[in-house]
Amino acid sequence: MRVKKKKRYYAMPCMIAIALVAALAAGGGFVLRRTLLKGLPQYDGAPDIAIPMMLLQDSGPLLEARARAEWEAAEREAARRTPPPAAMPAIAPAPTEAPSAEPTIAPAPTEAPSAEPAITLVPVEAPIAGPAIITEAPSAQPAMAPAPTEAAPTMPVLTEAPTLEPTPSPTPTPTEVPESYFDHTLFIGDSRTDGMRMWGRLGQAQYFCGTNYSVYNIFEKTSSDVDFKKVKLDRVLASNKYDQIYILLGYNEAGYPYEGLMDQYRYVIARVHKAQPQARLILHGVMHASARVASKYSYYTVQNIEKINDGLRQMAEETEGLYFVNCTSIFYDESGFLLPNVSSDGEHLTPEYTPKWAEEIRRQAITE
Repeated sequence: MRVKKKKRYYAMPCMIAIALVAALAAGGGFVLRRTLLKGLPQYDGAPDIAIPMMLLQDSGPLLEARARAEWEAAEREAARRTPPPAAMPAIAPAPTEAPSAEPTIAPAPTEAPSAEPAITLVPVEAPIAGPAIITEAPSAQPAMAPAPTEAAPTMPVLTEAPTLEPTPSPTPTPTEVPESYFDHTLFIGDSRTDGMRMWGRLGQAQYFCGTNYSVYNIFEKTSSDVDFKKVKLDRVLASNKYDQIYILLGYNEAGYPYEGLMDQYRYVIARVHKAQPQARLILHGVMHASARVASKYSYYTVQNIEKINDGLRQMAEETEGLYFVNCTSIFYDESGFLLPNVSSDGEHLTPEYTPKWAEEIRRQAITE
């Protein structure tokens, strides 16, 4: 007599196993979000269950956040260890005796003052609230300060505040240059810059760029070019000397919180400048997307991208040695969207139009 084997049903154990894996993944994502990923905007909108998979695909932002914290701590420690400037010499205390009835007055200069004495405007950092004071250039022999009750004849006072408000350093006039200008130039960017590397190279410039590169992972990514193998950006900056460095990032980060993005951009600029202090640092404005892409993703609207560009422009105006250019407006329609015929996907220029972008960068080169 044949004994019938019991049928085993695996559906229920499989469902239980799947539920356990999902619970562990969600729990792991929750723990990661509350500890390692705290403050990283690229993970703000992701569900907890997706966090582990996102980290497996690209752990660059996490490593970058850790590297930034270490770099900033090292900068603070270096500043703390830097000896302070020499102290001002101590001033001898005034004599305790009462001054004589007729104090000695220093003789007046033998040379008659010129008709229009040289004056120096006192620099200010903030808008002038009250009347500004103009000081006279020092004479050959110091004169004794007048008595408190008398007005100082050598200190003319403006009755009205200057009309000029304190402004940043003037923006340099873009200048068309030969392609040899770019022989000692580095372009740092994302996949849009990667298109320039392939179809619009300028002179002997070097390119560190790739898909999904951003200010949040640029120091953790590796790239290669005709002049260097696949290495990180720190290695490229340490192995070469550049006259100018273009930074073309910001599109992949358009959906991140604005203040955090600007802060991260400043960190990237500071780190690049420390490695290449002699180079001009040039921020290139973020190129717009097409109307089709902007309608699908709200953070790619003209208004949002221009907000990022305004922040970069202001950053350049307030920082010596930092410049801003925007060479992509020739590809926009009247509403500011990327023209359909210049891009096949609404985000990247085609091989036909990429050289025109490079040519516009050459026309708007910074030479000051």
